[in-house]
Amino acid sequence: MYRVVLVDDEPLIRTGLASFVDWESLNCMILQEIESGQEALDYLLENEVDILICDIKMPHMSGLQLAEALRSQNINVKIIFLTAFSEFSYAQKAIQYQVVDYVVKTNYIEKIPVSVEKAIKEIETERELRATHNEMQNRINNGEKNLREKLILDVINEILTDPQKIEDTAQSSGLDFKWYTLILFNLEQRENLADNAVKFDKTLRKVQDFISLAYQDRKLITVLLSRSAIISLVCVDNMRIEHDCGMITDETNRVAELIEASLGLRLNIGISSPYNGFTELRNAYNEAQAMSMRCLTDKDEAEESHTYTFLVRKVISYIQANYTEKLNVSMIAKQLHVSKSYLGNMYKKEVGESIVDTIAKYRIDKAVELLQDTLMHISEISADVGFDDPAYFTNVFTKYKGISPTAYRNKYPR
Repeated sequence: MYRVVLVDDEPLIRTGLASFVDWESLNCMILQEIESGQEALDYLLENEVDILICDIKMPHMSGLQLAEALRSQNINVKIIFLTAFSEFSYAQKAIQYQVVDYVVKTNYIEKIPVSVEKAIKEIETERELRATHNEMQNRINNGEKNLREKLILDVINEILTDPQKIEDTAQSSGLDFKWYTLILFNLEQRENLADNAVKFDKTLRKVQDFISLAYQDRKLITVLLSRSAIISLVCVDNMRIEHDCGMITDETNRVAELIEASLGLRLNIGISSPYNGFTELRNAYNEAQAMSMRCLTDKDEAEESHTYTFLVRKVISYIQANYTEKLNVSMIAKQLHVSKSYLGNMYKKEVGESIVDTIAKYRIDKAVELLQDTLMHISEISADVGFDDPAYFTNVFTKYKGISPTAYRNKYPR
């Protein structure tokens, strides 16, 4: 029903309007009967009203002043003025407030229903126009969204390779990220989901909802790459890239933990470095994929890592993939886009040892394999597992194994 408010300083007029007009047949209901313009303004600022029937001339705040105040507050209500013959010329000033109609008080009971029907017709016309506009806007938005998703998939799959066409398509689809990082979410399918396509699709949608929630304060586009992989492009502020990347890594860590806790799904996640321009999408994807794959390797050597958070698993995977190179906490923190102190404290709290200890232990374990399986010289083994100085390697080896590398080889021959 259409909501109506009656405003007149004369109680007799208000009573007559409320009692003698068949509001039900007009599909209307009277919300309130009000005696002053200010009281009416206060009410309309707090309540949704479709039609306002108002005396044009009242003390303190006239109907014209009320109409002006409502329009200044962008209150969309259809106004019908009640006026006396002597005030009719005065009523013409209300045209600028888009008043629906003017009803002379001498025969208002007969005329009001006609004016109300006129107001209802305007309301319905506006609603239809809004619905049409919203439908067209949704079609445009959906079309742009589909175009953006197609662009991302075509570039990643190397279907579209022409740089100019890539940038033109990005611009026409409203994809206006200047800098972005690409996040690849690989889902480890569980047996109870693998054979149930409907259930798995439902779970996949939940994962996408979690992702949208995690990055709700950022520009984001998420694309389904396959039934077990999701890609998200997250906009990065080029004026504070390092800060944003650190925040994105933290947010990704949280979403991974939330999905694992809520849905029981393990995610292998890869995060690319920041990239500028959508011609770099393929490179960003390759980098994210490489980072994601590191989470899948060396599982036997990190058999307990499945109990750790996403960020700790990333540290362990990075160490296992790069132990032969120069490696320290600062380098790992920079690669994962987090601060050195935050990473070090979080890692030690969760794992029970420092990152430095984990690096050293992993290198020594690899050195043990070489001592037992090869005839390589100690200095060669030292270099092969990431130590520049053989003497320092010997000290570290002795610290963790209780004997020197040479003694270990002699004690445990091939």
